[in-house]
Amino acid sequence: MLKKGEEPSLVGNKKVETPFGTIFTTNLTPDPKTGIGKMTDAEIARVLRYGVKPNGEAVLPFMQGQDMSDEDLVAVISYLRSIKPIENKVPDHEFTLLGKFARAFMLKPAAPEPTESLARK
Repeated sequence: MLKKGEEPSLVGNKKVETPFGTIFTTNLTPDPKTGIGKMTDAEIARVLRYGVKPNGEAVLPFMQGQDMSDEDLVAVISYLRSIKPIENKVPDHEFTLLGKFARAFMLKPAAPEPTESLARK
């Protein structure tokens, strides 16, 4: 829990235990090796709005932002681009058998391909 005045850590590596396995949060800093630094604005917009990674996989943990306005989406992307890049390699998720099954057969994201129209500059 954040205390008043504290900023959330965006370097990732927070462990989230679920029935599907152990999920690790993503490094959201603009580090090109371990964060979102190599992603285009359109790819980041697709992740935020639809929960789909550039490789087509579902983002875990997933928080859908389909109702986010274009202005808010641009503001979030701009903020993420403005923070200090921090190299922090996050471990791969550790899926249980249930998690592997769900990922293979149930978590099939359906979203448009990334285009610049998803993230207006």
